[in-house]
Amino acid sequence: MSDKKNIKISLVSPVYNNSAFIEPFVASCNDALSEISKDYEMVLVNDASVDDTQSQLEQLKRKYPQLKIINLKENVGQHIATSIALKKATGEFIFMMDSDMQVHPSNIKKLYEKALSEESWDVISGSRAKRSSSFIRSAGSYFVTKLINTICRTNLVDVGSTFKLFRRPVLDRIFSYGHLIQNLPLLIAYIQLRQFEVSIDYNVDNGKSGYRFSDLVNALILALLNYTSGSKSIVFLLSIGCSSFLFSIIVGVSLITRGILVQAPLPTNMLIFAVAIGLFGMQMNMLGLIAYKLERMNKNLEFRKNFKELESVDFEE
Repeated sequence: MSDKKNIKISLVSPVYNNSAFIEPFVASCNDALSEISKDYEMVLVNDASVDDTQSQLEQLKRKYPQLKIINLKENVGQHIATSIALKKATGEFIFMMDSDMQVHPSNIKKLYEKALSEESWDVISGSRAKRSSSFIRSAGSYFVTKLINTICRTNLVDVGSTFKLFRRPVLDRIFSYGHLIQNLPLLIAYIQLRQFEVSIDYNVDNGKSGYRFSDLVNALILALLNYTSGSKSIVFLLSIGCSSFLFSIIVGVSLITRGILVQAPLPTNMLIFAVAIGLFGMQMNMLGLIAYKLERMNKNLEFRKNFKELESVDFEE
């Protein structure tokens, strides 16, 4: 890296109904990228916005020649839009970030400087010190982070960060995992890439995140099912089954103990009911996991189909 100004840099971002922030976002990205390289591009995928985001992007393209735009005709979601942008990026270093300005593009320089200071890295990730003012979401994020770190044998502060810097060869490896790229932060942790974190400023009051508490639950289930295999999946399934069975045992023992202490006939019907509830609960949990796995398989097939079709979409002239 003797002449860092000659390194080709790409920045990719999905955009959806972001007319309020798109102009300052593009301007700030342009300022940040121009400081670190003479050769850079900004690849934005407009995910079928229904506001005036597209018209603003077309105006901005005349002002910033480095801006490349893909306008999708149908809304396909953040994961596919981001994947398309990453596929179209041509840089040696590729930044990925959201366009809602909750992470200011001035943080780009922090990630780049970290990349230059480390001899061996695959991904540089922005770590958000404060992610939400909501106690429930903060607690949920903490729990999910701890669990995913345990499953993936990592030690990350911010597992779910979508502000990252990649090397080109690393992206090629990531895309070889097919449908699992629909959640890049989890995949990066799962395949044990050499990831370094950099603390960044995060504005929780700027814009409104669409990430809900239910998304945290989904991320947790995704980690347990999509990113576990072999003994890990078996342990997880058995833990659910044993919990249901343990409940029926506790109820049954409680009824028997009460009958002995009060010298009363055992409530046979209640014992049968407790056992039935335990077995029914265990079966329903198993069936629920199987049904969810089948649903994930269908979504994965749909993701592959949509992604394959959209690979041919090119930049707007």
